[in-house]
Amino acid sequence: MRRTNTNQSQLFANRAYDLAKHRKDSAQVLESLFNVGISYDIVGDPSKSLIKYKEAERIAKLLHDNRSLAYLTMYKGSATEYQGNYADAIVFFKEALVYMEKSKDSTGLSALWNNIGINYQKASGFAQSVAAFEKGLAYASNNIKRKISFTSTWPILTKP
Repeated sequence: MRRTNTNQSQLFANRAYDLAKHRKDSAQVLESLFNVGISYDIVGDPSKSLIKYKEAERIAKLLHDNRSLAYLTMYKGSATEYQGNYADAIVFFKEALVYMEKSKDSTGLSALWNNIGINYQKASGFAQSVAAFEKGLAYASNNIKRKISFTSTWPILTKP
């Protein structure tokens, strides 16, 4: 059943991609390529997902979309990790850090450092993995502090 839903999802993602190309809507083409790439990741075909992510990356660069570039590069790292190429995955994740810092996405930065730590751990870089996890936790704790600060600013949100 799940495979059928995934196939259906891929079909719709490819249709959206075709429509966006026909309309010459670069932002929608970018979003559609994301979705097609993710659908290939879900079915365990990282080589096809990498092709779609590289196509999307070209468009994101033309649009100067740092947040999309960060996530595309992170997804390329995940697909590479899935293939067992941990050192290459780390390179992608570190490249994504540059874009993520430009987009000021602290949640994404936390996730990236976590991914780097996991891949160092898989590649037997224990000390490096600990350092990466600590950086990820620092970003995560900043996110938590912001949420706590927000709820304390609005006391009604903290009432049971």
